[in-house]
Amino acid sequence: TIHHIRFAKADVDLLEFPLNLEFFEAEFFYMGGSTPLGAKKANLDHFTQDVILQFAYQEVGHLRAIQKVVKGFPRPLLDLSKESFAKTVDLSPPFDPYYNGVHFLLASYLIPYVGLTGYVEQFQNSKPLVLEGVESGQDAVIRAYLYEHAKEIVSP
Repeated sequence: TIHHIRFAKADVDLLEFPLNLEFFEAEFFYMGGSTPLGAKKANLDHFTQDVILQFAYQEVGHLRAIQKVVKGFPRPLLDLSKESFAKTVDLSPPFDPYYNGVHFLLASYLIPYVGLTGYVEQFQNSKPLVLEGVESGQDAVIRAYLYEHAKEIVSP
C-alpha cells in the first residue's frame, strides 16, 4: 500500500497540489468534508448513484493515502454550483451537472481527467502513480456508461 512506500522529498512536495484535486473529486462524488458552495444531490438513477458512491469511497482512500505522506494545508472552499460548471461548459441554456445521471457523468468525466493528467505530469517515473490506476479506472467506467448514451441528444 502507499503508506509503506518511501517517497523522495520532491515527491512529497508535489503531492500537496494533488491533495486538493482529491478533495475536489471526493466532494463532488460524495460531498465529503465541508459543504462546497452550490453542490447539491444530483438526480441520479440507482445504477449511477452506486457507481458515483464507489468513486467517492475511492477518493476518500486517495485522501487518506496522500495525507499519510504529506501534511497538506487547508484547502480552499470549492464552488461546485451549477453556475460554476456553466462557466466551464459554456452552453445555452446553461449546463446543470445535477440535472440527471448523464449530465452528472459528463461533469464527472472532467474530474478524473484533471486528476489523471496532474499525476502523470508531476510524477512521470515515480511511485505516486499508484493512484493513477484508480483515476484511469474511473475514467473508463464513465466513458463506458456515456457510450451507452452516445446516440442521445443531451440538452444542457
